[in-house]
Amino acid sequence: MQNLDKNLNEDQSVVVAFGSTGCGKSTILNYLLEKTLIIKYLNLQARLCCDDPESFQIGHSVKSTTQNIQIKQNGLLKLADFPGLYDTRGIEIQVLNLLIGQID
Repeated sequence: MQNLDKNLNEDQSVVVAFGSTGCGKSTILNYLLEKTLIIKYLNLQARLCCDDPESFQIGHSVKSTTQNIQIKQNGLLKLADFPGLYDTRGIEIQVLNLLIGQID
């Protein structure tokens, strides 16, 4: 979270996306970044993708694609993409799961 606080001024808004793995956090944030989203077909299944290297990576499985908190900016809007909840990989994910457990 320290990365999110760094260089944040009063005029900036922050959008934080967290939720279950595969719910569309990265996809929504790419939309807010005004990235071009395209449909690709793999084994007759449609998948929403973004080929821009500056975009949040979109996953298509039950394992989190986002391993660490990712932060990108669009003008005065700062966007933070979190790993999927209830994922067991990595310390940030474990801390987030612990916090969510306190809320439940």
